[in-house]
Amino acid sequence: MSKDFLNQAEDNRTEIVFCVKFNRKIFADQRLKDFLREAFIEIEREFGKTPEGVNFFIEDVEIFSNYVRMVVCYNPLFGVHNAVRKIKRQSAKKLKDFDPSLMSRLPAIWTNQTKFKTIGVMSTEKEIEDYIEAQTV
Repeated sequence: MSKDFLNQAEDNRTEIVFCVKFNRKIFADQRLKDFLREAFIEIEREFGKTPEGVNFFIEDVEIFSNYVRMVVCYNPLFGVHNAVRKIKRQSAKKLKDFDPSLMSRLPAIWTNQTKFKTIGVMSTEKEIEDYIEAQTV
């Protein structure tokens, strides 16, 4: 689905993958997985759409036990890095507020790295597995 960002009819869709710190499988708990899905919707509503226009919107989200894979469509002037920074920072804050035990188990919810890939070519499962394995260090 394409959005018209500032009269630019481009399809700025990017596949994003980011992992839980230390590859912990915290989203094996369905309660946290459901909460995170709702948090992403709330973050998109709060930060993605401003009175000046649309900065980003989340097109698709898949939450696995230790990582998140999503497709984000973003305003080229806002940038995909800004969108991901907002998504990761706000979701970590909301998760820690929802489940305070996460604060003692994980110093930070997400790793510092994020895997980006333009939508023209989706990542293979092998590429994602290699990326997640690299995050264990």
